[in-house]
Amino acid sequence: MAMRAAMRQSSVEGPAMFGLWLSVALVLVGLAETAPIGAVPSAQPGTPAQPATPAPRPPEEPIEIETTFDGDVLIGMSTADYSRNGIVRYDADLVYQHRWPMVPSPVAIAAHPDGGIFVLRGRSIVRFSRDGIEGTSWVAMPDGPWGINDLDFGPSGLLHLVDHAYLMCNDNIRQATVDGETVRRWRTGGCAYSLAVGPEGRVFVPVETNPHRKASIVRFTADGQREIDWDLAGLPADIAVAPDGTVAVVYQPDEAQLGRIEFFTRDGANVRGWNVPPSIDPQSMARVKHVAVGPTGESYVLARVYPSVPPGTDGRPLLYHFDASGNQIGVLRGFVTVGGPSVFLPMVAHGP
Repeated sequence: MAMRAAMRQSSVEGPAMFGLWLSVALVLVGLAETAPIGAVPSAQPGTPAQPATPAPRPPEEPIEIETTFDGDVLIGMSTADYSRNGIVRYDADLVYQHRWPMVPSPVAIAAHPDGGIFVLRGRSIVRFSRDGIEGTSWVAMPDGPWGINDLDFGPSGLLHLVDHAYLMCNDNIRQATVDGETVRRWRTGGCAYSLAVGPEGRVFVPVETNPHRKASIVRFTADGQREIDWDLAGLPADIAVAPDGTVAVVYQPDEAQLGRIEFFTRDGANVRGWNVPPSIDPQSMARVKHVAVGPTGESYVLARVYPSVPPGTDGRPLLYHFDASGNQIGVLRGFVTVGGPSVFLPMVAHGP
């Protein structure tokens, strides 16, 4: 009896409850129709709806630089949301030329003497024309889980790759044809993150040896025989070879506020060097990242400058441009964005 009574009560209340829920639904639909898509609900009835504030776009991050044989400067760019990954091309005076997009980010760039551009993109080596038209590609499978770090061409036309393959730091240098066929490989004897090939085919590699974290520049013959090495007074970031055979190394001296670029002969004798940037606010700190040298001996150093010591996460990337004697010509402060060129500021006074 009690159950039948409950069922009768439910049958009486059912239509009423249905009507109540239907009224609530119609009210909600009406509210939704009065608010345009993407609007923020009004705080007060009758107040016009405000458009939603778009999420800030992640900044573009320069992650690689390279110079071409005709003197142009290539900068590999990356963004956290992949929206503006690609390569930006400038002339030797850092005047913007054009850009072309790519996904994933360009990890390493090597200019071929015929004008082609070879790019490490993920685990693939992709060939582009001078104007960024994508051509052939091949997979550069690393010898271990850490992947390929850097590329450079030698005078023989062989592509040289740094294969950071081993946790205990006995990495490989690999030589390959432009079609991806491995010609030879050899061990570096330490951790290697970059390399540069000189005009005579010699291969220069900054090498760190664990566990002491000491660094040296090691010179190999074109067929991988270790010749000489010389010590570096800090941890290396990148290396390049000028057309006259001098070796440019950017590194972070121990306990130093500024980065440094040093030029050596092919036998390791110091030629010249200077701080990057030449001067800085006493409360700031700079970290050098990459270097490239143009056909006339001009150098380009990518650094990140932080407003505090020790550095936090708020550093800004800057590209410093020096002539062959080390005089600062200018600095690229704002990198290219979609719809406009970069801001290059000629330097009269020192500092970023």
